Amino acid sequence: MLTSRLKFQNRDMPADSFDCPITFIGGSASELLPQCGLSGTVIASFSRSCWLETPGGRLFAIGGHKSGEGPLTIGVVLPERLTLAEMGVKTGIELFADGVDFLLGDRLILRTSATALWRPAPLGPRASNEEVARRLWTLVDSVAADTPTAGLAPLMGYLRQLVNGNVIEADDVGIVSRFAMPNAALLAEGIAHGDGDAVDQAVRGLIGLGPGLTPSGDDMLVGLMVSLRTALGPVACNEATSARLSQSSYAPAVDALSRSIVRHATRTNRISAALLEQAALGIGSAAQHRVVQCLLEATPATALEAAVAELVRWGHTSGWDALTGILFGAGLALRLTETTGATARNVPRARAGA
Repeated sequence: MLTSRLKFQNRDMPADSFDCPITFIGGSASELLPQCGLSGTVIASFSRSCWLETPGGRLFAIGGHKSGEGPLTIGVVLPERLTLAEMGVKTGIELFADGVDFLLGDRLILRTSATALWRPAPLGPRASNEEVARRLWTLVDSVAADTPTAGLAPLMGYLRQLVNGNVIEADDVGIVSRFAMPNAALLAEGIAHGDGDAVDQAVRGLIGLGPGLTPSGDDMLVGLMVSLRTALGPVACNEATSARLSQSSYAPAVDALSRSIVRHATRTNRISAALLEQAALGIGSAAQHRVVQCLLEATPATALEAAVAELVRWGHTSGWDALTGILFGAGLALRLTETTGATARNVPRARAGA
């Protein structure tokens, strides 16, 4: 985006200022940033990341580049062992662009000479539905013993039933999962039968469900949309599948799901809502896309375990909640593009050690 030499070098900077390179800018964030002038104001600041609001009311984030790429993230190489507060970042300070680089507050210069634009890579050649199903249900069974009890990860133990729209009465899951189960089943049925009202009711019950900056219901919907949009997108379909998509009722239902997520995003906090709006377009974090790609692409399945391990490290339960949504979405995509042996009904549980 910006490639010239640093212009803020002519400004009188404090002796304790910091000069930090930007390694990547998410594609959606780049579209929000002006070439010159006020880019945003910090509305929330954490140890190694902060969220900003543009003059037009849109949100984006600045954070340590090791936190991973995302559509709304500016990844910066920050000094080790220093918090943003120790670098002068706090709520209310402003980010300015000078046509080349950025100045955050009075002490933090963000250089763009080595910046890359990040967008999710397009999906490569697809594995067969049978292979995707085998990977999916083997993974669901293999992680069952490791899932945390908090959040929505316990739903993975019932994913086969939920994908097929079956409402489960389960006593071995937490309160958040118990609230989510009937909505997840309703969502599956709504998408499968093109019932926009059912989809809307389910989304309303999931958005904002659970505690935290990104509630569990939001994280699951993000993973679900990334998975569905990738699996059912035109790049992911051969000609025969594309013909089935255009003749079926569920493609409009997936679009209705996107619209419903955007419509009900006001039920959660603004930061989570911004991420949901990106997910409605099928765009999530790089870690989420890697899991989806490892599930769907005709490449060795050995990378899937590493991709899952990377994803579930994020947040208290956010990574697990997003993984639950990804696997739920993959199961729904298989149901919608059903071939012999491809759905949850036809795929047996993996044997221990398989």
